[in-house]
Amino acid sequence: MPEHSLRSLFRLLRAKVTDRSLLPFALVNYFAFTSFAVILAAAFALSWLIADNARSTLIRRSEAYSQLFADNLNRQVFVQFVLPTVVRYGHIAISNQNQYENLDEIVKNLTRGMNIKEVTIYDSVDNIVAYSTVQPLMGQRGLGGLEYSKAALGEENSVVISSGSLLSLLPGSEAIFCTVKTYVPFRPETRQARQTDDVIGVIEVEQDISEDMRAIIVLQGKVILLSLAIMSLLFAILSMIVVRANRIMARRAEERIRLEEELNEAQRLAALGKMVASVSHEIKNP
Repeated sequence: MPEHSLRSLFRLLRAKVTDRSLLPFALVNYFAFTSFAVILAAAFALSWLIADNARSTLIRRSEAYSQLFADNLNRQVFVQFVLPTVVRYGHIAISNQNQYENLDEIVKNLTRGMNIKEVTIYDSVDNIVAYSTVQPLMGQRGLGGLEYSKAALGEENSVVISSGSLLSLLPGSEAIFCTVKTYVPFRPETRQARQTDDVIGVIEVEQDISEDMRAIIVLQGKVILLSLAIMSLLFAILSMIVVRANRIMARRAEERIRLEEELNEAQRLAALGKMVASVSHEIKNP
């Protein structure tokens, strides 16, 4: 066989051996990239579940806190303001400066040191703001909405107004905002400090939980970044292992090719020796 044909055969054999040796590590490389994408998606899903659960818990606790505060406000306003005002003036008219100041002092004493942004008391019939910690709102109509209507019928309810996401953490993005408005029926109380079924107004308590919501979103971002950092580290380590293994397998494949070439050369020389010996034998023994 010509020498160039043998070299072509050896090159082909070397390529086949090398490809077969590196095939498992090519699959490992593919698996590494796929795993990185899957685990990164799982990190996003996990962070969303954690943030959603924390957000739901925060809102439930805020609603319970607002309802508890509204019940206490109902009791204190009725005992400290409604009864003394009726006894003194014969009727309630919060537009009267003295009555407004008395009620405002009671409400501010109750909200002092508490996470309450605004308190509004509506009339139970005309949806008019009878009292508000924001004085310009007093006397305005129709601000209660559907939640006011439910509370006027005796049903406590809440509404959450929020905006913001992970993108809000970027500079120049929209600020994170979240408030919980709770509507509670304002009921008179008996001498035994028990509320009756009558509704004489609606109490709206607005609680600002923007800072708590921002903390939850920041936690969500930290979970994603930590997962990304861990996955990047693992991916880098796995890539180094694969590259090193590829080099080792390539060297072994080259060594195998070299040994096979030497073996083929030895076999060729052995066959040539046998042929020379046979020719010499024939020449000596015609």
